[in-house]
Amino acid sequence: MSESNTASSMAMLAADPTGRQLGLQLPEGRIVPDPDGAPILWLSDAAVDAPTMTRLHTDVERTGLWPVALNHEGYTEPVQPDWPSAPFDADTVLAAWSTEYRPLTDYHDYDGCETCEAMIQVPRTFPGASFAAETDHDPGQAAAVVVADFLTEAPYLGLVTCEYSADIPTALGWSGPANRHHEIARFSAILRKWEDRYGARVVALFGASLVCSVARPPRTLDQALELAKEQLAFCPDLTGEFLSLNFHARSLIGTSSWSFWWD
Repeated sequence: MSESNTASSMAMLAADPTGRQLGLQLPEGRIVPDPDGAPILWLSDAAVDAPTMTRLHTDVERTGLWPVALNHEGYTEPVQPDWPSAPFDADTVLAAWSTEYRPLTDYHDYDGCETCEAMIQVPRTFPGASFAAETDHDPGQAAAVVVADFLTEAPYLGLVTCEYSADIPTALGWSGPANRHHEIARFSAILRKWEDRYGARVVALFGASLVCSVARPPRTLDQALELAKEQLAFCPDLTGEFLSLNFHARSLIGTSSWSFWWD
């Protein structure tokens, strides 16, 4: 998705917030600018339904507009993007963070116990959350299914123009991982890597939580272990009393929804 295409889409939406110029049927909403007045975000005035999200997620390539489910907190006033002067390299960021936060490798490790297996199934109990377990899916279709489960926490529709969905948090200056004291663009760099490799798409931001849909989840334990190491560096708050590296890796196999939160 080219920058010129995305810029043009937001300009058209700023000129006509109904979206008719882009062939869209949007609910009532408005443009939220950056501090300099440039249009950054289109935000719905009221909660939206799953069919609206589905239409927009499956039409991203045409419109150049990334849909994201939001709560209104932090987005009703001008938003401050956090673009870096130069892009970050995902592997460099992960290497640095991996030395800061080391996941458990032998505490409450997965050993095939019934309790562990039951806990691993939790992320797959949401409606549609396990649909990608046996086959890969189109990222837009995957996003439409997953985001429907989070419209209670994030009921408002945001539309953002950027090259990757991974860039949405940076474009909005999202401060969810504020306790990590890192630029949000570093998180976007890692999300870009996952978007390329796993078809991961940022579909919801609310409070300090970020949700991704996953069109091409890992299928083997070796693949999942590599991803698990990255995710526990990305979000150390995933660790807990019952979580080890192997446990988390097994929970990622075939799972089409990832949720992250920062305390």
